[in-house]
Amino acid sequence: MISLKLDYEVYSPLSYGDMLYANLVESEGIRLLGKKFHPIRSLMHANDYYNFLKSIDIGIFDSKRQAGAGNIFHLLGYGKSVYINKQSTVYSQCIRLGFYLKDTSFINEGVFEEKHLQKNVEIAKDILSKAGLIKSWKSLLGQLDCEEAIYQNSIHKAIGIAP
Repeated sequence: MISLKLDYEVYSPLSYGDMLYANLVESEGIRLLGKKFHPIRSLMHANDYYNFLKSIDIGIFDSKRQAGAGNIFHLLGYGKSVYINKQSTVYSQCIRLGFYLKDTSFINEGVFEEKHLQKNVEIAKDILSKAGLIKSWKSLLGQLDCEEAIYQNSIHKAIGIAP
């Protein structure tokens, strides 16, 4: 059994993705945490899942690849403490956006201070507000316009005509 310094129940969504891996996670979770480990093997309706996310205190995402980004952003927006493996691209993206989070190596620090949780809620509101989404889409579309212009210019140069 793993001995965490903090007293928590562990809920692990395992209803999607590689089922062989999900089976391994479930068996290891039960072996290491016993009755404190709760695998979630069936899909929930969206509202039920969002309510589930609102009910937890800490989200732990120790994957080194991009995984769980939707859950991470929801948890940050709900004012929850989130620990992410700092080798993950999601970690660096969240830091770049200004979110307060910690690397999974600090998990025994528990729930973050209220000021950090509130900062995350405000950042999420800004990003997901109508104005924030419009800004993001404009930025993306502007990048696409730029890439298209570069592409068109390179084609013109390649065939020897002026754009």
